[in-house]
Amino acid sequence: MGWLSWLNPSKREPPEQLKEKIVFFLSEAKSCIQVTLRYLNKGKLKKAIKWTNNAVSYLNLCEIEISKANLQKDRCPVLYNTIKWAKKLPVKLQATLISTERFFDPKR
Repeated sequence: MGWLSWLNPSKREPPEQLKEKIVFFLSEAKSCIQVTLRYLNKGKLKKAIKWTNNAVSYLNLCEIEISKANLQKDRCPVLYNTIKWAKKLPVKLQATLISTERFFDPKR
């Protein structure tokens, strides 16, 4: 059966383990966003973007675990909205970086 074992409900992880994984991934994403904010305060946009991308990776893993737990969007809208908002951060930071570079070096 191997890789198809996830189809068998008896082989699925208990809800408590899924909850622990979701909390872990959210915690890691939060830590990455805190590092992002530190770099933003220092004006280091490229490093901030890197850490924001790390946060998005954890949020993607979190979404996978949420779908495994069958949590509907209407049951936890704050969680879904937070993930959706945070996943937009790298794009916004990248746009800020490009605008800043153009401002300081108009020849680009």
